[in-house]
Amino acid sequence: MKKWIAWLLCLIMIAALLPAAFADGTTYPVTGKCGKNATYSLDANGTLTISGTGELTNYEGTGYMQPFYDYNEEITKIVFEKGITVISPYFISSLPNLKEVVFSETVQSFCEGNSSLHNAVAKIDPKNTSLKLFDGVLYCSKAMVATAEVKEEVTILDGTTDITTFAFSGVKKLKKVTLPGSVQYVDWGAFNGCSGLEAFYFLGLPLIADDSQSDWLESFTGFADNFTMYYRKDLAYAWEADDVAYSYVTKKSYTYGSYPAGTKFCGDNATWTLSNDGTLTISGSGDMDNDTYFFYTP
Repeated sequence: MKKWIAWLLCLIMIAALLPAAFADGTTYPVTGKCGKNATYSLDANGTLTISGTGELTNYEGTGYMQPFYDYNEEITKIVFEKGITVISPYFISSLPNLKEVVFSETVQSFCEGNSSLHNAVAKIDPKNTSLKLFDGVLYCSKAMVATAEVKEEVTILDGTTDITTFAFSGVKKLKKVTLPGSVQYVDWGAFNGCSGLEAFYFLGLPLIADDSQSDWLESFTGFADNFTMYYRKDLAYAWEADDVAYSYVTKKSYTYGSYPAGTKFCGDNATWTLSNDGTLTISGSGDMDNDTYFFYTP
């Protein structure tokens, strides 16, 4: 009898060491390649671990369907281990139950379209100097994306030039966005489905609505009924120009900063005065406005 019990215990121990097999026939961990030198491993608890070195594969040619797409509803957590440097476009997308993403110290950047981060908490290794969180928005040198911790009122970091594709798409709690003068372009779909969005505050010149930007302008119809674009009163010369679009969007001016009435601006923190002898004096600090698109200066 004791021998049978001993054999049974041995079998139980061996079974515990084998990969888990479930009723649907799936054996965990599910593994595969996701980069030249990168692999993925999905365990039975829904944690997807990305290991190896370098960049992850860009799956644009497959409709951005990752190799683990068949298990997309199971994934609740992603861990990018030390060695991974670049996360490809849409790698963190179509994952409806994702709740947490962990970035190691070596992750330098992620690309556009990683919209499943909207429902997840981003955890960044303290040694990582390439990624940053501000107002619940995750930034890198290439892109930005709202996380589950995004605030109702968001100020885009100064120096940001591009609001990338799907950066805030479907974030319904977003109410107000302040865009610095550095923003030059808003990609298609960046704010699609932001039904609670009530206001954009522009600190700089308007974005030009050429053919490549018409898509994001059309998305204004998906915002709150009282949505308004606010522009600086001192930059009215640009915002009220005939050749500037947004004619079908409610616009209002606001006073920017604590400058005396009548102050004339040529930058966020730069002013100009013209004396009677014809001397033009530029004062203040930082960059001056880029008026290239308007072919005239203030």
